[in-house]
Amino acid sequence: MSTIKVNSIKNTSTNDGGIAIDNSGHVQIDGQQLATAGALSHRNIVINGAMLVNQTGTATTEGLGGADRFATNSSMTVSGYGIESSQQQDAPANTGFQKSYQVKTTAAVTAGADSYVGFSTHLEFQDIYRAIWAGNSHVTFSFWVKSSITGTFGFSFNPCNVSESTGDGNRRVLHYSNYTISAANTWEYKTIAVDMATFNSSYTVHDTGVDAQVGLGAQLTWTLDVISGGNRDDAALGWNTIASEVRNFVGNSSAADTGFSSTANATFKITGVQFEIGAKATAFEHKSYAEEFQRCKRYRQELDLGTSSNALHMVFHRFGASTGSGFSYIAFPTAMRAAPSFSFQGSVFDGSGFTGNPILGASTPSSARLSSTNSLGTNANAFLRPNTGSGDFLRLRFTSELF
Repeated sequence: MSTIKVNSIKNTSTNDGGIAIDNSGHVQIDGQQLATAGALSHRNIVINGAMLVNQTGTATTEGLGGADRFATNSSMTVSGYGIESSQQQDAPANTGFQKSYQVKTTAAVTAGADSYVGFSTHLEFQDIYRAIWAGNSHVTFSFWVKSSITGTFGFSFNPCNVSESTGDGNRRVLHYSNYTISAANTWEYKTIAVDMATFNSSYTVHDTGVDAQVGLGAQLTWTLDVISGGNRDDAALGWNTIASEVRNFVGNSSAADTGFSSTANATFKITGVQFEIGAKATAFEHKSYAEEFQRCKRYRQELDLGTSSNALHMVFHRFGASTGSGFSYIAFPTAMRAAPSFSFQGSVFDGSGFTGNPILGASTPSSARLSSTNSLGTNANAFLRPNTGSGDFLRLRFTSELF
């Protein structure tokens, strides 16, 4: 067999395009990086990485909001720190992105040592198995960021469900990386390649049972600020196994005290989040809104009953020979990760012939039974609808998230 060794192939009449080969043998064609390992389609393990789906709306407290599958977390809210997460119509030009996920400091504080703020996405074990537990030499993360605060920030990759307990109850280890934001309020592209050799030689899977398959498999965390002086600011670059450093929301001396939490109206935007097998980041794998929305429904589903001026009525029925709660049954169009919890947003109309506030009676990944607060007569019906005040609305929310 003959071998031709070159670092590029181009047309004689131009220096543009062609084929480029780096020192590791990885190939680019017309400037587009080819995959170095894994499949050519469905490479991106992150759900909603383009921040298209936002069922929750803007959140003015920590937690879910702004983009499905992403959530903020902060230890500073008890000190008066204010945080907002929202979806923004802002994205890097000529990339195909329209939306971004924004975290904003709405009330700044000077917090004590070990305080932190950031956001994360959590992935199912059965979805990340092919990347983390299949002996791959590398995995790579890529994303676009735009921040009003410049400097060094931290990114944590936490494989979970590992063979060795780390002392924090989550059976996870940590790979920690820094990246630098050079210009304020400017979109910048970041890539982080993780060498899996140490992980592959040190850990095995703890549990592959049914519950573990739909449980937490990995956490990806962007720490926006961690206050120095404790043990959250001394993570080592690369793999960490010390019990106090396997958590997410950590930093090191270079990425601590960014000023994000102490600067009113500081903003951090992100889009194009991709997690893939291989040592090089490939072009973002865009999916249709319908496909991303369907994937997000596994973790969150909302049933909109309209507004006071355009209300839908859900029927509750009382079965049997005695009075008591009425029931209504819902079949989810997409099976959820696990039996969901239930809450509602808005205001419920209460009165004769109506249910009062709905309560979750029982649920499975494919269905739920809601109960009425108000008692119904024998074989009677009652209705659930939004309240009648101006601007009143009602939205039923079912959640089986991993946060």
